[in-house]
Amino acid sequence: MPGYASLAAGRESGRWRRNQAPWRIVRAMALRILNAPSDSEPLVAQLRERIERELPGARARVRCASPGHFEIEVESAAFTGKPRVRQHQLVYAAIAPLMAGDAALVHAIDRLDCRIPG
Repeated sequence: MPGYASLAAGRESGRWRRNQAPWRIVRAMALRILNAPSDSEPLVAQLRERIERELPGARARVRCASPGHFEIEVESAAFTGKPRVRQHQLVYAAIAPLMAGDAALVHAIDRLDCRIPG
């Protein structure tokens, strides 16, 4: 992908080529996010259920921050003795299918808090 300077130069000279137009991809993604269903409760429930199923004994709280963006808190004994990065990896592995593909309704996890019970 070309840098910002070459993108600006291409725009000013009128020499745009298809591979120099990353805004098309960003625009398409933004439109999908903005057109996501406004009722996020089913998706919040899916996220919570997947986490609690993949991490037995876990308790998950999920909140929709904006369309496609979520905040998650997970309490699980599975996190004991694991560094924070590994804890996050366990949660992301549980919800990966909901984040996969170009039309995924889960675009980002804005906040992820992992805790050990007790």
